[in-house]
Amino acid sequence: EIARGRAPGPQWFEGGNEVDLTERMGAGMRSLSCQMGGLAHKAAAARLAISEFGRAGSQALIDVGGAFGFLAAELVLDEGLEVQDGLTVEGTRAYAVGALRLYRALAPKLRGRLRMALSRAEEHDFARPATAVTMMSSLLMITREHRRAVLDRSWDCLLSGGVLMVY
Repeated sequence: EIARGRAPGPQWFEGGNEVDLTERMGAGMRSLSCQMGGLAHKAAAARLAISEFGRAGSQALIDVGGAFGFLAAELVLDEGLEVQDGLTVEGTRAYAVGALRLYRALAPKLRGRLRMALSRAEEHDFARPATAVTMMSSLLMITREHRRAVLDRSWDCLLSGGVLMVY
């Protein structure tokens, strides 16, 4: 229909569920902007929050919506932060191949320290205790009706003195 010049309007059906294309396109543009902007500022902000405001000692990080896992990997590899356990929660399965390549390339340093949960933030249970949870632009990808529950579950998984970083 779109190729024939007859756009279906702002609503579309996907898997039997109505989806707002305007919201989806906005989320896609925000994601593209983050990917093009890189990680340097996000890693620096997370590093500062963990080192200045986080608890001392061994760290466990959960990065929500972390795509390929670059941010979690960078923070795990930073010996000054003492992040021993990094988990990337990502609902887009297309990122899994890139995450696997990253892990294989850095396996000696990341083995047993970096994991990926292929689930949307809305579906993730946040059962693993963490000293830091980062949501770098990922809150924008969570539907409004689920945002409060995701924030509550991520807050509840934090150990005493932990840091929840929403950017």
